Amino acid sequence: MVVQVVGKQEMSFETKDGSHIDGTNLFALTSNPNVDGFEAIKVFVPRTIDIPKGLEINKKANIDFNHKGKIVGISLVQ
Repeated sequence: MVVQVVGKQEMSFETKDGSHIDGTNLFALTSNPNVDGFEAIKVFVPRTIDIPKGLEINKKANIDFNHKGKIVGISLVQ
C-alpha cells in the first residue's frame, strides 16, 4: 500500500497486563476507491520493523502487510 506520511508519534507504554509496547504510529493518507479524495489512516509500527532513514513528513512510502494485516516492511517510494 502506497501512502503519504503526514505525521509520526513515538509510543512507549505498559499495558494493563504488564507487557511493554514500543514503536511508532504513522499517520498517512492513501487512495481508496470507496472514498472521494484520500483516506486518512494510522498504522502502528513495532520497533522490530525498520522505518527507513529519510522517511519524513510528506514523503511517500510503501507499506507491506502480511495476510493477518500486520506490517512486515516499509520502503521509501522515489
